[in-house]
Formats: sequence, C-alpha cells, structure tokens
Amino acid sequence: MIAKDWTNMTNGVWISPLLPKLQPPHQPAEKHGAVGSGPRFKFDLLSYLRAYNTVRNVCSSLVDDLAKYDFSTVRGALIASVPGKHDVEQEPEMTRWGWQGLKETLKGVPVQAGTPDIVAQVSSIATLGASDTWLQRTLFDSLSASRPPSQQDQPISFRTKVPRPNFKIVFPTPDEIRQSIDGYASGASIHTKIQSAAQAKQLQYLRPLFHHWTNNNAGPSASSVSASSPVSGDGSPSHRDAGRGPAAPHIKTYIRYSAKSIDWALLTSANISKQAWGEAINKAGEVRIASWEIGVLVWPELLAGDADAKMVGTFKTDEPEGDDGARGRNSPLVGLRIPYDLPLLKYESSKLPWVATMRYKQPDWMGQVWPGY
Repeated sequence: MIAKDWTNMTNGVWISPLLPKLQPPHQPAEKHGAVGSGPRFKFDLLSYLRAYNTVRNVCSSLVDDLAKYDFSTVRGALIASVPGKHDVEQEPEMTRWGWQGLKETLKGVPVQAGTPDIVAQVSSIATLGASDTWLQRTLFDSLSASRPPSQQDQPISFRTKVPRPNFKIVFPTPDEIRQSIDGYASGASIHTKIQSAAQAKQLQYLRPLFHHWTNNNAGPSASSVSASSPVSGDGSPSHRDAGRGPAAPHIKTYIRYSAKSIDWALLTSANISKQAWGEAINKAGEVRIASWEIGVLVWPELLAGDADAKMVGTFKTDEPEGDDGARGRNSPLVGLRIPYDLPLLKYESSKLPWVATMRYKQPDWMGQVWPGY
C-alpha cells in the first residue's frame, strides 16, 4: 500500500455491500454456493486468507471475524492466486488459484455470439519467454473460456465452437509516462523489460497487441469502439475520454467486449506474468504460482439478476449515458467505469513500451530526466 499509487495514479477498488453479522442461532457455516454468489465468494475469500497462515499465523483472527458475517448480498467471483505448487486434479469443491481459477469461473459466465475482444490493461509485464506459448496457450486460453447462453442446455457434442477472441494489451509508452501527473516518477510503479535478447523476442510478439493508455489524437490506427460496441471493427465513433490519461495506470483490468456490450470485467492485482497467473502445467500435473494476487470478476446477469441484462462502458461517470443499442425493450443496463480512452489506439511502429530500467534523457513536464536503474 503506497500512497503515491492511489493519489496521482489510476487505481481501482471493488467494494462489497455492507454485510450484517450472522444472527444466532445461525452458525457461520461455509457453503460453497454457485460461482458469483455470496456464499461462494465467502468460501473462496476465507480459503485465500487461510493460505497466508502456511508459514506463520497472520490471518486467523481475520478469518474468524469474517466468518461471522453474512455474505449473501455479495455478487462477484473471487479470482485469486496463492504461491506454491497446485495440483490440477484437486477436489472440485476446493478453491482453484491463478489461471485455473480464472478458467473454471469463466466456463460458467454467459457470453454473446460473435468474435469478441478481450483487453488486458496492466501496469507490468514480466518475462514470459522468447515465444508466445505461455501467453497464448495458458493465459489467453484461460481468458477465452465461456458459456455461450444459447447453448447452455445443449449436450457438449452439439455445441458450436466459439470463435477465439481478439486480444489487445493496454500499456503506457514513455511519452505517456513523461506527460503524467508525476512525470517520470509515475514510471517507478510500471514495469516491463526489452533489453536482453529474449526480451527483444518477447517484444516482437507483444508489439502487435500493444495499445496506448490514452487516445487524445485517435487517427487511422485507432480501433473502432463506443461506450457499448467492441474495440475493433468498422465505423468511426467519437473519442471517449476516460478522464484518467494524466493519471498513469497502476490499475489492472481484463474486459471482454462483444458486439454491443460487455460480457464480463475483472479488476485485479494480477499483471501479465507467470508469477501472478501460474506456469503451464508441469509433468507432475502441477501449476506453480509465485505471488499473491486477488481480484473480483463481475458480469451483467450477475449484477442485475436478469439474464437479459447488458453491461456498457461509462466514461467519467458510473452511470450509463444511453443504451447505444445495447438495451433490450425491458433489459436492465449496468454501467462499467472504463479506465482508458476508447477507441483504442494501436502502437505506431516506432513506439516502445515504458521500461523503468532504461534511461530517458528527454525531460518530463517538470524538467526531470529518468536515469534508469
């Protein structure tokens, strides 16, 4: 918890409803419940906190206190990571961590027909390897999981194959850091590397996915998008200013955009890294995770309690400005605050991502240079 990360940078929080205490004679029993429900959220949250006690007892009192509360009004799926080696064949009622938990959860989330866009907006990208194998087959495959609503009651053998999403990554450039509220100082919280030979190869497969954090001068390279439509396609919608451009991103979001609305959104601490999401399955049938992460996944049906609900992006406000064709005749509309500008602006061929370890001689707006480290 660093003060400068929540003052002059963009961050996000998920807040539960005010939870009442369980009343006697009700006992704080833990029932799994459906994914996205309050009981399941409580079970997964307490499982996550208990994991901190593996080395020394640091969270037992917190677990005991939270167990006394009624989580039934919570609507959200907990997506978290716990360090260690995790068996892929563990009991189904146990909490799954990292990309396994993400994939299993998304298998129960309904999505719209068509080819969606999934936008991963992060503040750090770790060393992923000289090839994109882990990125595509582990992380992106997990993010692609879904439950098509029109096929949910059909046998698996009769279901049509869902198109693989288009993936985009939002990450700031040196210019965006230079012009941010804290100038280069903002870059101390934002990380990736491109100096070594392996990192240079990684940049080659990431470059086509990279998009700017801000989009004040959207030109021909901008992906078409409006408050509710996808981030790619035809048309020239107006620029949607998130109002966060000068506040450099420390937030991490993963959002699935479909034809006219948003299928789901994840606010998390997890950047694009093997440490956060977990390695690919090893020969022993285990997934190794190296860091603690936690996030909450939401989708329109879950929040509105209506299978016909739609979720649309909002900008500088929490409430939808209009239906933009997304709302049905009697369908609830759920607003999702988008932290970056739309339409997305793809990196030009000369652009590179911000790299905190590199030296930048061009002064920022406060006249400071960045020495690297």
